[in-house]
Formats: sequence, C-alpha cells, structure tokens
Amino acid sequence: MKSMTGYGDASGESPRYRISVKARCVNHRFLDVVVRLPEERRGSESALRGLAADRLHRGRLELSVELQGLEQRRVRVELQDEALDELQRALDSLRDRGLSLEPPRLGDLLRIPELLQLQWSEAGWEEEDAALLQETAEAALDALVAEREREGRSIGEVLRRRLGELVGWVDSLEERRSLVTRAQLATLRARVLGLAEDLEIDDDRLAQEVAILVDRGDVTEEIDRLRSHVEGFEAGLDAEGPVGKRLDFLAQEILRELNTVGSKCRDGEMTSQVVEAKLICEQLREQVQNIE
Repeated sequence: MKSMTGYGDASGESPRYRISVKARCVNHRFLDVVVRLPEERRGSESALRGLAADRLHRGRLELSVELQGLEQRRVRVELQDEALDELQRALDSLRDRGLSLEPPRLGDLLRIPELLQLQWSEAGWEEEDAALLQETAEAALDALVAEREREGRSIGEVLRRRLGELVGWVDSLEERRSLVTRAQLATLRARVLGLAEDLEIDDDRLAQEVAILVDRGDVTEEIDRLRSHVEGFEAGLDAEGPVGKRLDFLAQEILRELNTVGSKCRDGEMTSQVVEAKLICEQLREQVQNIE
C-alpha cells in the first residue's frame, strides 16, 4: 500500500552539467505528470514521463529539472552595422544644423534595442549527459516512492484499527437485531390482539401478518452485505498494487448499507450503533482518499 503524497530529490554531475531533479506528488484520481524542463532539453520530456509511469499509478506528479552548465561558454558580440551607420548619419545631420553633440558612449549604445547583441555558444549535450539526467530522475522518483510507501504503511495501520472498530459495531448490530426482532414480534402480536379484542382472528393469519410487519423492519440482509463489504475491505488492505479506488468503492458500499440499516430499524440502541459505525466509516473514507 502506498500513499499518493510524497517528495524526493536527487542530483548528479557530469563534466558539462550539474543536474538536480525534484519530484513532488499529491492526491489525484488518475496519474497526472507535469514535467518542468529547460526549453532546450524539452526532448527529454517523453523519457521522464515514461520513468514516472513505470513507478506511479495515481497522483499528480511535478517533476522539476534544473541544469547548471559547468563549461565556460564562448560569447560573440554582433553589431548591427546598418543601424550604426544610420545613427552616425543622423548625428552628423544634427551637427550640420549647428547642434553640439557629444559622441555617444557605450552605455548609450547598449540602451538601443538590438543594436548590440551577445551570442553565446550553445552548451553541448552528449549521451553521457542524457544518461545522467535519466539516472538522476530515477533516483528522485525512487526516493519519492520510498516516502509514499512509508506513509502508506502508516495509513494502513490506521485503517486496520478503524476497521476493527467497525467490525465491533457490526457485531453489536447483529446481536441487537436478534433481540429486537423477538421483541417486535411479541409487541406487534400484543397490539393486534388488543386492537381486535372483540374480533375473531385466525391464529395463522395473525402470525402471517405480524411476520410481514416484522420483516419490513428486518435488517438481516443488510448486515450480511455489510459483513461481506467489510471482509472485502480487509482483503484489500493485504492486496498487492494500487488498491485506493477499490477501498474507496467498498467504503461507499459500507456506508450505503449502514444508511439502509438506520432507515429500517426502529430501535433507539441500534440507531445509536449505526451512528457510531457511520462515523468510523467516514474516517475510513477520509484515509482511503490518500491511497494510490
């Protein structure tokens, strides 16, 4: 069992680059991978997405890559000769009209857009660098997965405790159901006899009608289904691979059966037991939202 949240980072160095990778993941219904790369290395995005898909099944993952060049890059200054010539002609024209002008300084020229441009040589990108990026991303993702596993174990322990409490309330509901059914039979029979004291009623017909009334409030089937869902939930806690969606579905089914039991029963103690069981079920659902 793994959580969907976690963080991992790693770094590596080649003769040309220092590479840092950070992996952050939060809850999400599906796997959503966002890769943040320098634009010139956008071609590596597909490979990084593949690494993430091999390790994760659900969650919103942000994979951020930082590259720091270690080689000294060469720079070349490009002058826009035509623009400089036009500027010189304009200055000469102003001087011919009697204006006294100082020769433009370098700072003045640098403020003119695109008059001077610095062209940096591109940093090399070799197979060794691509391999280093992949290794660093793998290390960051492995650290993320390890943290998700640690948190998943903690969540699993909480779920097992809550499930044990829920089983206890289901046992209590079943015990109380037997007592309530017998009491309802006796109460309904007495009430019917009291209301029809002066009427002749066939005992078999009376028993049939009372049984029908009691059956309408019987929750045996709901409790049986409740136990089945609880057992399925317990099995899911021991299953391999992503189980979050399965456990979330079972938690919803458990809550649905509890709601049905609560609406059918007419016993105050059973109603209180249902309320307590529903509170635990909600806690299960909250924790399940964090599971991959």
